[in-house]
Amino acid sequence: QHDYQLALMPLALGTDLQRSLSGWMVDGCVSLQSLDPRAADVLEDAGLPCILLNGRSAKASGSVSPDDRDGARQATEYLLEQGHRRNAMVADLQLEDPHYSLYERRMGFESTMQAAGLADQAVWISATYEESADKLLAVNPEVTAVMCYSQHEAAPLLGRLQNAGRRVPEDISLLTFNDVFPIGELWPAVTAISVPSLEMGARGAEMLLKQIRHGRPDTPETVVVGETLVKRQSTGPAPKPI
Repeated sequence: QHDYQLALMPLALGTDLQRSLSGWMVDGCVSLQSLDPRAADVLEDAGLPCILLNGRSAKASGSVSPDDRDGARQATEYLLEQGHRRNAMVADLQLEDPHYSLYERRMGFESTMQAAGLADQAVWISATYEESADKLLAVNPEVTAVMCYSQHEAAPLLGRLQNAGRRVPEDISLLTFNDVFPIGELWPAVTAISVPSLEMGARGAEMLLKQIRHGRPDTPETVVVGETLVKRQSTGPAPKPI
């Protein structure tokens, strides 16, 4: 819309960033989820703006991120409103350097449970998606609702719970972060916290264009965008005690 051209620059090991940037006549950049320190230094030395989307770095000239902690609060409060008191959060921690959103989502979940006087009823499960259902059912069979860190845990967990004879949502409710395919197409369709990717991209582009025109700010700009809860069939009232 503003007559700028977009180029994708994957950073392979050994990339000569200084040469690449000068050869492409770059005015600024947007980085997704993380910011390569080499690229950050080259851009800063050149006085070029660098906006980080869905990530954190002191070297970026600006950042746009979702409010993951508030998203977890919304999801947890919804489960509490449905009568769920023993709730779990599941995350697959196979990565050596997990994304910062893992901490934000866990903190939102646990702090909301604590505010409701249910800190001892908040169950944290770190397991691969192959192990999560067995671990959940074996160690915490009284859990009536599960929040997944992402769709990568939610989709397989739904199938494994059903294979174990647990009805969703009659026996156990399930929700997840990231309202992306195939979450809305499963059965039952999964309740999700929607991360505003399109809005984040637009806000990041606006920030980048402003800094191209006016220069990098002395203090990095930050924008936090709210998330929304999309209610579907995988969540319902807590089962009544037998």
